[in-house]
Amino acid sequence: MMLFHKETPGFARLVHNKALDIPNKYMVVHTWWEDTPVFFHNVYTPVQNQEREAFFDALPRDFPVNAQHIIMGDFNLPLQRELDAMDPSSCHHTGRSQCSQWLEALHVVDAWRLHNPSARVFSSPHGRNRLDYIFMDEDLMRTAYHQSTYFRSPEIVEHMCHRVILQPVSQPKRRAYWKLPKELLQVPEVVETIVAEAKQLLPVLRQANNPGVVWAGWKKRAKKFFQEYHVEHLLAKTRVSDLAKRELLRAQAAFDAGRLPPQALEQAQAKYDETMSEWKSYQNDINFDFHAIKNETSTAHFFRPPKKVLYNVPILEVQDADGTVSTCPQVIHDVFHAKWSAVMCENDFQAPNRASRRRFLRLLQKRLTDEQRDSLDSPITTYELAQAIKTMAPHKSPGMDGFPAAFYQLEADLFAEILCLVFKYQLSRGELLGIQRRSAVSLLFKGGDRSNPGNYRPIALIPVEVKILTRALAYRMRHLLPALIHPIQTGFVAGRRIHDHIIFLKDLQHKCTLDDIEGYAMFLDFEKAYDRVNWDFMYDVLEAFNFGPVFISWIKLMYHSPIIHLVINGELSQAIYPTRGVKQGDPLSALLFVLSVEPLSQLLRNHEEYSLPFSEELFAMAMFFADDTTLVSSSLEDLERQLELVQEFCTQSGAKLNVGKCKVLTLNGNQDVPRHPRLSMVTSGTPTKYLGILFGHRLSDQVQINALSDSFYQSFITWGCRARTLRGRRLLANTMMLSKLWHYTAVIHIPEDTVAKWQSMVYKFILTRKRHKEDKHMSLINSGVAYHPSLGLRIPHIASRIRAQRVQRLQFLFQTDNEEPSLWSVLPKQLFRRCMEPFARHSSWDCLMYHPNHNTNHMRLEVLPLLWRKIWDNWHRIPLTRKCPETPTQSQLLTMSIWLQVHPLFLVPGSNGPTSLAVALKHHRPFYKFIAQEGLHCLDDFVTAQRVWPSYEEFKLQMESHVWRFPGDDFPRVFRHLYSLLSLIATNVWQVLGISLEEAVPPNREVQFPVGQVWKNVFVPFQQWPRKYIRSICFCAPLLTKQHPMSSDSRDNDLAIKKYINTTVKPLMRYPTPLQADVWWRILFRMLPVNSRFFFLQDTNPSIIECSFPGCSAVETMQHILFDCKFVKPVWNWHQAAWRPFGIPFTWNTIINLDEFAVSEEWVPHFSVIRRLWVLLVSTLLRDFWIHRNRTKFEGKPVPYIQAVKEVSLVSWTANIRRMLRDPTIDSDEAMQVSEIVDKLKSHTNYTWFWQKNLRATLV
Repeated sequence: MMLFHKETPGFARLVHNKALDIPNKYMVVHTWWEDTPVFFHNVYTPVQNQEREAFFDALPRDFPVNAQHIIMGDFNLPLQRELDAMDPSSCHHTGRSQCSQWLEALHVVDAWRLHNPSARVFSSPHGRNRLDYIFMDEDLMRTAYHQSTYFRSPEIVEHMCHRVILQPVSQPKRRAYWKLPKELLQVPEVVETIVAEAKQLLPVLRQANNPGVVWAGWKKRAKKFFQEYHVEHLLAKTRVSDLAKRELLRAQAAFDAGRLPPQALEQAQAKYDETMSEWKSYQNDINFDFHAIKNETSTAHFFRPPKKVLYNVPILEVQDADGTVSTCPQVIHDVFHAKWSAVMCENDFQAPNRASRRRFLRLLQKRLTDEQRDSLDSPITTYELAQAIKTMAPHKSPGMDGFPAAFYQLEADLFAEILCLVFKYQLSRGELLGIQRRSAVSLLFKGGDRSNPGNYRPIALIPVEVKILTRALAYRMRHLLPALIHPIQTGFVAGRRIHDHIIFLKDLQHKCTLDDIEGYAMFLDFEKAYDRVNWDFMYDVLEAFNFGPVFISWIKLMYHSPIIHLVINGELSQAIYPTRGVKQGDPLSALLFVLSVEPLSQLLRNHEEYSLPFSEELFAMAMFFADDTTLVSSSLEDLERQLELVQEFCTQSGAKLNVGKCKVLTLNGNQDVPRHPRLSMVTSGTPTKYLGILFGHRLSDQVQINALSDSFYQSFITWGCRARTLRGRRLLANTMMLSKLWHYTAVIHIPEDTVAKWQSMVYKFILTRKRHKEDKHMSLINSGVAYHPSLGLRIPHIASRIRAQRVQRLQFLFQTDNEEPSLWSVLPKQLFRRCMEPFARHSSWDCLMYHPNHNTNHMRLEVLPLLWRKIWDNWHRIPLTRKCPETPTQSQLLTMSIWLQVHPLFLVPGSNGPTSLAVALKHHRPFYKFIAQEGLHCLDDFVTAQRVWPSYEEFKLQMESHVWRFPGDDFPRVFRHLYSLLSLIATNVWQVLGISLEEAVPPNREVQFPVGQVWKNVFVPFQQWPRKYIRSICFCAPLLTKQHPMSSDSRDNDLAIKKYINTTVKPLMRYPTPLQADVWWRILFRMLPVNSRFFFLQDTNPSIIECSFPGCSAVETMQHILFDCKFVKPVWNWHQAAWRPFGIPFTWNTIINLDEFAVSEEWVPHFSVIRRLWVLLVSTLLRDFWIHRNRTKFEGKPVPYIQAVKEVSLVSWTANIRRMLRDPTIDSDEAMQVSEIVDKLKSHTNYTWFWQKNLRATLV
């Protein structure tokens, strides 16, 4: 039931669409708002899980294109696992995908969720899920949304009520300030003018008394030039059509006044029609070029959001400090201005005197060397500024001067020299130019109530010329930060990774649970951390780190008298004059921030008594990722002591801690979560986010995986409509879908069945454009070809990428051996040793040559966290030949561990075949563990002092020296069996070394790492393997087991096929448009879904394999439907007759074997141009015939009309020729050859009529 108030817009025109009703489950009422149809949907979803999928699939989707929808009701399922369900791992989620598809089809959004992106409200009777929703059209929400709430009503006792209030309020989006139109920088005339003017400016600046003023004046004139030129540029686009219309109107007026005869008016009309036809043709060509170049490739146009960007929702109301809500635009400006003025201006902080602050900063222990200090103080060079300019994104939002980086990139070296002069002068004055000090601040909504000014993140849009300077300074400083910043800070420090702290915290949870020790992690929340940095404190920190006076002067120059303007609903606010804070959006700000919080890091490290000891080497007391700070302690009392230290830092620095938002996580899973009167404890099973990953007490990773899967599958629904080719879909999958996974897969073990489902979704989306995980598909290509990185379609393989992440994490762990100990690396090393005790040496990585066998008691794999077990397992799955040299060196062989070794030289006979030594020794195992613990791990430990293999008697004496220290009585009385197995290993090794067992082995010069491989003819140890090699050895997609589709008599091996694809196919497929090339690619890979591929359905449909064109009963193969069919062949013959003078064979074999294309001897000098023109024609025909086939088969269209196909093919082909001639890479000689060949073709009788009809068919 739906009830409407009589004041509802369109009340008098309400109609109940009874035909769409599902009794007691679904009803639709529609009305009209002016000319727009509006549909109200009431939904009550079935409670039973098994019924919901069918219910949503059955809901109607066929509505007018311009219709707006409002959908409300009880959906009986939480749409977002993480936010809408108290228990995200429950099974009450069936039908979500079908529901999302239906909502997507109607283009509606959850207005409440968009304005409350992180809130958790549970409207179900028992308060466990959010089941009640109101969805509305995106445009309606954007223009009329006012408020939405959930509330309890005394009349309704079960579900919460949900209300969305609409109002006719719209804040139009306006441009805050002038920005240089990027299309002007593509005009050669403009570029030449600007560069010439800049070259004339340079000598003037060199002689000027005030280069800054001269530069500012030049930019002002350049801005005026751009504004005037832009007006002319816009007018020029329609000048031809405007002049033609004006001439026609003038002739019409003259005719009406009797001054012009009818014949002259007819001539004027004919001239107008001809001019407009040419102008429209030109505009069509421009659009054709744009879409041919920008679609299906990595461009901003291709990756434009498929929906309207929701973060551009205007600020419609504001809530001031006393709770008053206003929708007045001026009040909105005033409240936001007042709020951010209070944040950025230091009115609430009483800074300590400088002597006190300097005493506090004495705790910093690291300083720059004098050499490093001098390098920072050296003058800024033109080269540094030029490099900064060249590496900037060209079209990112500029500052208030409006000039983007692309402007300076017109002549980077020239503008670098200009800016170098300007900045050096401004440094001498101690102040930047007025426009250089001004910044526009864009407010990005973070979450919560949009009317609260504090729920936004300020991003400063500083002038690009200032960003060039800060970028150069940041590059100078960034390589010095690792020497100053302790490893517990991983944000914005080169060589440190966001995943390090995530893995450490997970390992720490495992350690505390494994050893049943008390431990806590407290996630701190600093209020507006970047915006509250005290400048004096920051300068003193730089001095404490021994930064020089010149470099500090550059920093002070950046922060001297800055001026900012908030951008609110497209308008600039009044000026704010900040007195603290670093600008988010400035390359230097992040580095200055991590330096400013380093005193807090050092203060906490100075009090190890409050930390959590987790190894013999390190204590865990805190983790930092920029402003994300986490305290770690062994008790809640110590945690409070740490908070006191944080407050001490705040007193000195101006930072402010939101104690109420700080959360404490209990690390020990065996321990119940304690209660505390002053600390906010995370309850058991409740997720909390840290660096984007869900953590919780007794929280399964499946909660995170479920939420991740939902987001992953939804991305296909959101983005799947964009790409229309194999290449485009692969690009989308890599960029927009799979990119969602990698942050999580790097730190969480993903079950193999989940990876398989993800892979299936990627596979069927790329190959068949399926967008929903339930969609079925039939693969028409061998999976080995689909995944092959060089011979196939290069479909991304998720399992291979995850394995590469695992191996790379293992490599990172090894690289820390030669670095300062970091939190994340110490714990796994310790746990690996515990897992393999006593068969692992303390300073050696024996695990790399061991098999993580779950069925042996020689290892305690449960000691390792799940992620590290999977890392080890993924490493073991890589073939040994890809990890180790084919012939290890003497040092490697003699120092390799012998006990659980997997290297073939170290295997010994076992009951089930060759096995490791520890497994083969079935008796007296406690004694063998004891001698391993005593230090006998490798062959080098058994050789005699003379470096020869011991005799049995010598070996027996060696063993007996250990027996008397052995605490038990389970030891062998005779050591013959152990000796024979060890001698067998020694014999294998000595044989590889080329000596007999009786000979002495030379002493080891150095201990070499056992794992390494030859890369580009150089032996590279595992720690230095390049990422490319790691990815190659981790590739585990299905192998190519069948004949390659492009193989032939002349291409009978992988190398020949690879050469053919790279040197012939790919270059030629770049000439047609992406859609035309896509059909040809699918032909070459034999993957078009022609009817003959469905022969297995003949039992139920005997005619299934016949041609799709009525009247043709031949078997439909690719060759038939695209080349041999009687409805297709005449077109090919017709074109072939025109091309016959060039000696080109129009055969199917030439189409599928492009290297067999040939021309007559006369036209060999024009071979490349003729082939390009032929490719453009053939690609046009192939796509046209395939479209006709599909329309006939699936839409019931008639067979193609041959004459129409001929003309359409020439229209498309000549459009491609015009695009080819407009290509700036084509030279004049090639253009002349094109004209000569086209002239030859159009002289043929088959083509003459077309050029007579279209005189400008190939004119640019």
